[in-house]
Amino acid sequence: MLFPDFRQRNVGEAETWAQKHMLPVAINANSDSLFPRGTILSQKPNPDAIALQDSVLSLEVSRGGGDVVASASKRLQYQVSQGSSESLVRIVVINEQGEREVFNGLRSPGSKIDLAIPDAGNSRARIFVNGILVEERDL
Repeated sequence: MLFPDFRQRNVGEAETWAQKHMLPVAINANSDSLFPRGTILSQKPNPDAIALQDSVLSLEVSRGGGDVVASASKRLQYQVSQGSSESLVRIVVINEQGEREVFNGLRSPGSKIDLAIPDAGNSRARIFVNGILVEERDL
């Protein structure tokens, strides 16, 4: 059995999955996050890692970003270009509050990334593939 990718999902989904598979969950709350309360920011083991009987699912979960609520978000979608190997995709959101990395991971050619980005005013997304800025767009 492999660990699913719980990032950008609600902590309740991960807890339900872990309970179903009888795995303990360790939660670390992050009060600096702009994401809505209960949004999973990172996980260990990483997605697609093999779940062993003694595995512990460790989650970093948002405590919420002040007045940001779950309904106040924008969708950011990106499709990795076709090629022969995986690409390292990094997505950074820039707004009045600064610069924040919202995604960083290897993705297969042609795969899609779909993120819910908290609406924090005028924001821009920068998308890097293998360390090269390939796209910049307003959110």
